[in-house]
Amino acid sequence: MTNQTFDELAYKSIEEFETAFSYNAPDETRLKLIEEELTEWREAFSDFLKETADVLYVVAGADRVGLELSDNLMERLKEFPIVPSHIDRICPGIIAETFQRVHASNMSKLGDDGLPVRREDGKVLKGPNYEPPYLMDLVPAGPVIEAKQAAGEADYYQGA
Repeated sequence: MTNQTFDELAYKSIEEFETAFSYNAPDETRLKLIEEELTEWREAFSDFLKETADVLYVVAGADRVGLELSDNLMERLKEFPIVPSHIDRICPGIIAETFQRVHASNMSKLGDDGLPVRREDGKVLKGPNYEPPYLMDLVPAGPVIEAKQAAGEADYYQGA
């Protein structure tokens, strides 16, 4: 651990990078990089929300049928509830909404005949009508993206 503040660490690190790479990007390039990184962050956060809901989904399913979890698995799950509760504190309702969308997506896994498509071990697979959950609209856009949207510059970051 460092005893530097984050700002001190960041400025020193960036200075080291820019010196080593003789990097002196124009403002427009730096702004574009910020937008690119925010886009990547939003996509990663959307993926993170989906995987969080997936864990909640399978753990709730195991609990519903009274499945006893191994000590190893219980140890791995011990800290997990902290994550969704912190996310929900920052963005109230986001975990429940994500969970509902993941559930709807899971229900779309049924085959054309209305029956589940299963792997040999019983795991439900994605059927022909599977629709992944759309979560990007739940992810905070941030001021750069919101400013672009307000200016009408694009349907910026509006997933498909």
